[in-house]
Amino acid sequence: RLMVFNSNNNQVSNTGGFGTRLSAGVDVNGNPQVYFTDGDNRLWRYNQGVFTSTGGFAKALAAGQAEVFFLDGDNRIWIYRDNQGFTNTGGFAKQFSLGRDSTGQDELYFTDGDNRLWRWRQGVFSDTGGFALTLTAGRQGEVAFSDGLGQLWLFRDQGGFTFVGNSVKQISAGLDEAGNDVFFFFNSSNQLWRMQNGVATNTGGFGLELAAGRGGLVLFTDGNHVAHLFQDGAGFTHTGFVGTKPSASLNAVGTPQAYFLNGVPQVDTAFELMVANPFGADDLDALARVLAAF
Repeated sequence: RLMVFNSNNNQVSNTGGFGTRLSAGVDVNGNPQVYFTDGDNRLWRYNQGVFTSTGGFAKALAAGQAEVFFLDGDNRIWIYRDNQGFTNTGGFAKQFSLGRDSTGQDELYFTDGDNRLWRWRQGVFSDTGGFALTLTAGRQGEVAFSDGLGQLWLFRDQGGFTFVGNSVKQISAGLDEAGNDVFFFFNSSNQLWRMQNGVATNTGGFGLELAAGRGGLVLFTDGNHVAHLFQDGAGFTHTGFVGTKPSASLNAVGTPQAYFLNGVPQVDTAFELMVANPFGADDLDALARVLAAF
């Protein structure tokens, strides 16, 4: 069942819908909206209390600004734009990550069947010349990715490639206090690192899952599945709760915060939804299995 938590009034509401995958974005007015798939992989939009069936089907999706990028059953890349309909880009992807260019427009980085790294921006495909196994796009025209040896690279729309060099297992893109891209990642030893402008710094933490948000904030779980926060300039906050599936907000205003499910994967079957910020963590009195923070 699709539920919505509103941080403005701390209320959880039942939308009445059901979903298997979801991705949060914004509509043309900057209001939060969610694209999701139902049990038949049909693609839906939920905005301001209204459900819209797009008529499409998706196996992967990423919501952007009044649009959603998704893959069909043949791995073809499509775009559905709010109230405008579908665009077949003509491209095919193994994986993708949606970010923004330096002007704030949506752009998609993806790999093809040969792991070649491509960019789609404003209707134009560009072959970067690189190859990637994992990738995470930022919001200032750049993407962090790992190569065939598991080493970290940064590609900028305007500046090309920067070899960072650290081994990498997971990457998450966030924003620092000034709104600039910052990437957090785990290396091969599960150490938590921070990378910005091609320079990596060891935070001193270790983890299993992570999600970066605003204000230089990242939520991560350690080897015992306990959730922690790290924030630029503030260091670590121990929440005291076990957790999984972290998700952090990039669009909301106010105190940077992140969400996670209270429980241990492969052990628990019911998960309480939690919210965390540098002041601690709170139970939102709602059960969840999948989440996407706005």
